[in-house]
Amino acid sequence: MSAWWKENEKDVFCKVITFLVNPLLGFFYSLRRLNTKSSFYIIALFSLTFGIAFSTPDRRTDLFTIDAADYRANFENYTNKGTQYFLWQLESYVTFSDKSDFYGDTVNFLVSRVTDNYHVLFFVLAFVFTFFSLKSLKLFVQEDNFKSSLPCFILLYLFLSNQIFNINAYRFYTALAVTVYSILSYFVKREHKYLLYLILAAFMHGTFFILVPLSLIYIFFGKYVRFWSVCVVVCFFISSISIELFNSFIPFLPTSLADKYDGYLSAMYVYKINEAGNENMMLKRFLELCCRTYINIMVLVMILNYKPHIKGTKCEKMFHFLLVVMSFVNFTMMIPSLGSRFLMLALPFIAYVWLVCFSEKKFRKYVYVLGIMFLLLIPVPVQILQLPCLKYYLKVLEPEFYLTSPFYLFLKYTVFY
Repeated sequence: MSAWWKENEKDVFCKVITFLVNPLLGFFYSLRRLNTKSSFYIIALFSLTFGIAFSTPDRRTDLFTIDAADYRANFENYTNKGTQYFLWQLESYVTFSDKSDFYGDTVNFLVSRVTDNYHVLFFVLAFVFTFFSLKSLKLFVQEDNFKSSLPCFILLYLFLSNQIFNINAYRFYTALAVTVYSILSYFVKREHKYLLYLILAAFMHGTFFILVPLSLIYIFFGKYVRFWSVCVVVCFFISSISIELFNSFIPFLPTSLADKYDGYLSAMYVYKINEAGNENMMLKRFLELCCRTYINIMVLVMILNYKPHIKGTKCEKMFHFLLVVMSFVNFTMMIPSLGSRFLMLALPFIAYVWLVCFSEKKFRKYVYVLGIMFLLLIPVPVQILQLPCLKYYLKVLEPEFYLTSPFYLFLKYTVFY
């Protein structure tokens, strides 16, 4: 891995000025020389500004259906609760009697002791999310093969599929950012201490307890590359049986986890997510199948080129883990809150392995097609899988965000809110 690129005073000055004019302008300018500390500082400041400017109504409406409205309501409810209520919630989490995670309650309680301004809540959420995201990004951009080139930026976008908008559903996606940093650091730096962050991920969202069996499967059986290569392909076609199989394990889980997974597996919930209630559903299903298929094609290319390009490299064990995760993703794709969500866990590792092991010119065509896919998704009015959606960014940001300075935004959403 390479170190930070050497700073250029003129470049740093331009980054600061563009950010002070408008945070979005500063963000895009900082991408020019991404592997510099100054660029990371600007991206961090942009994310914090995004957090403070994040806007949502206090309840869901026909025009605003995303999770942020519920999280605002939960926070404002906490402003009227005392310490005793928090301790009662903590007891239900520790005893696994009701809650499967406790990050939401913790951040709601702490911030509500200081202010009732929900913009401050999302500022704090953006800080935690950005901290772990940039830790992972540093490992990616400091790879020797990372250059300021189109293929690298397409892979960068794939690596950063879990973007700052996802503080909208902060519990799962912050846990995802922590998990990516934990596992990526473990494989890149080869230090077991980073796996301790997985405990934090499970604290943030109960779904991440699934990493326990996945990790055990990887530890004991991950080395069988041929088997997992076949699994990735076969599971792509048999995901319909996953609901029945997972239902058979629910009785053996603690109450809080059983309730969570039972909700994910209920016929009404699966139907609601997969089939009903959206005039763009046919388009959404078609594009999701296309995206999912192409991502699997990229994994298949890596499988077919495993021996000459991956075996014996520092990415060998990481690729074994990726195959286990992709098998799980493909098998559970019919379960919306598992398959498509955990695909987001696989994407950074696909990007990283491709960057390190497939930088040759003959493999660039696959990356270019990936870039075209991302461009085609920009104007789509619905979210495809869990990939970034421009429409959702526009929902949570007021016009001032694109036109004014960060000072104005911080004053508007704090002092004058």
